[in-house]
Amino acid sequence: MDRMLSSTIGTASCGLIRGSGKPGVVLELIFVFETSGKQRIDIDRFLPHTPLRIVVDHTGEEVTDSYSVALLNKSVILGKMDSLLENDVFVETMLPDMISSATEIAEEMGEQEIEKGLERMKHILDHEINRLTALQKKNKDIRPDEIQAAVEERNTLSGLIKKARVRLDAVQLIRKE
Repeated sequence: MDRMLSSTIGTASCGLIRGSGKPGVVLELIFVFETSGKQRIDIDRFLPHTPLRIVVDHTGEEVTDSYSVALLNKSVILGKMDSLLENDVFVETMLPDMISSATEIAEEMGEQEIEKGLERMKHILDHEINRLTALQKKNKDIRPDEIQAAVEERNTLSGLIKKARVRLDAVQLIRKE
């Protein structure tokens, strides 16, 4: 963790906000909500990889609305965090708790994305299955295996969407002065 946060480039960075009023620490985390699908199945049309941005304060409370991307882009300057990273309480307790709180929030957001993805997938594929079933009654060229393939695709996609996961992609530790 220490090595990850001491970097100022890449997927982990540190910065300062000067003149913010109250001193403190916030942690901005970018998670990616993703599925690991089979190459033959186009799962992204129902549940694309989705970035989830969360900002938590030193207590683990979500403060994302108070720290917009625009605000952070404008206010955060590069800065060293040596004093924080040398503080055992911060590194061993506070920082892991902040990450854990943000991860729980991201997982809750992921559950909402799963519901939306399942709804989109079922709406489209159920419509297609019903269409094929209705056509088969009028057109014997529609084979039962075509309908079965659509049902199997729906079942496979449903399973993959339900197994979607949240992955931590980037972290920015911000000290407010």
